[in-house]
Amino acid sequence: MIIPHRDLPLPCNSTIVWRYMPVERFIDLISTHTLYFRRTDCYSDQKEATLALADERIMHTSRLHNYWARERKRHYVSCWIQATQELDYMWKEYSQNGIAIKTTVGNLRQCMIDDDEHVVYISKVKYVDFQNESTQDHLTPINVLKIPFTKSREFRKENEIRLLYTVNDIDDENSPTSYKLPINVSKLFGRIILHRNMPHQYRQSILDTLNKENLSIDIADSAL
Repeated sequence: MIIPHRDLPLPCNSTIVWRYMPVERFIDLISTHTLYFRRTDCYSDQKEATLALADERIMHTSRLHNYWARERKRHYVSCWIQATQELDYMWKEYSQNGIAIKTTVGNLRQCMIDDDEHVVYISKVKYVDFQNESTQDHLTPINVLKIPFTKSREFRKENEIRLLYTVNDIDDENSPTSYKLPINVSKLFGRIILHRNMPHQYRQSILDTLNKENLSIDIADSAL
């Protein structure tokens, strides 16, 4: 279930968000009725969910980096892009010949509302200069949950809104690299967009899966 947090700005329910993904990931989402969350230390961005240099000074400890290196394994995220229309660079980066989900923050909250076993937070990502700025907001209480909601400024064009799931206990050697949390797929979608170069067999696999799950979803081809 997605719940609000006093230190994490909650986007408006009407905010339009996108998720670009390969066809295989989309079919898995539909078939398993789950949403994929990836562990924050498994991303190619090495600054993902790490401390900015200013955080050490604010939090008054030089041992915080060692502590947070382990903490990163507790945090799992699902990343969505805030935009009013599809973006060519997002197709190229995340979904060559794949699919894009267009939905709203409200739909994301609704599709997880029946899951009372997992606590999920949602908020806009804050983009900072890791050399000179902090993950924490000026003149506000320190909250380590703000760290996985912060990314390097070089990614700011993604205008990301993300979901965060945090586990309490971890096994340093066997911590899973991802989680798939249950969702009501019928409440997730606004529309799905198919890449203009998607092979016919992929299109057919999508249609077959939707029919099998008895889902009626608005489908369109990419305008780009």
